[in-house]
Amino acid sequence: MREHTARPSTKFISAFILGLTLSVGIFGAGYCIGKAVYQSRLLNRFVTVKGLAERDVKSDLGIFEIDYREVGGTLVDLNTRIQHDQSVVVAFLKQHGFADAEIITQPLKLEDKLANAYQLNSTPVSADQRYIVTGGIRVRSAQVDLIQQVNQVTGSLLQQGVPLT
Repeated sequence: MREHTARPSTKFISAFILGLTLSVGIFGAGYCIGKAVYQSRLLNRFVTVKGLAERDVKSDLGIFEIDYREVGGTLVDLNTRIQHDQSVVVAFLKQHGFADAEIITQPLKLEDKLANAYQLNSTPVSADQRYIVTGGIRVRSAQVDLIQQVNQVTGSLLQQGVPLT
């Protein structure tokens, strides 16, 4: 009789190698996932702050507008009055120390009340109030303090007959 030696079968060896490979794979995947979670938590320890901080900063450019308006019945009369207002405002600004390069004349805007479709049915328009002409002067200057001072005394333009808006 032949003695039967205990030799592992090839099936058992294949199953063992397969199990070992799966174990190493699962361990490796778990390690990688754990490392990724650890790294993500490590990054959460730092805070980036975005928000508002208040600090007074002196401006290096100031923009100041003076607008005026005239109402009348004839365009020629309105043009004369609006040109007068413009020259008074420019003289006022030059008197307070602004240079010609800092004074910018804005284009005139004309409104004809009779040409306004929404105005026709509401209140009647008198002939001496048919047109509204609006003009303006813009000052763009680095003299911010001077702009603040002049802004406080623009009421004197009303005393000179300029209808400010």
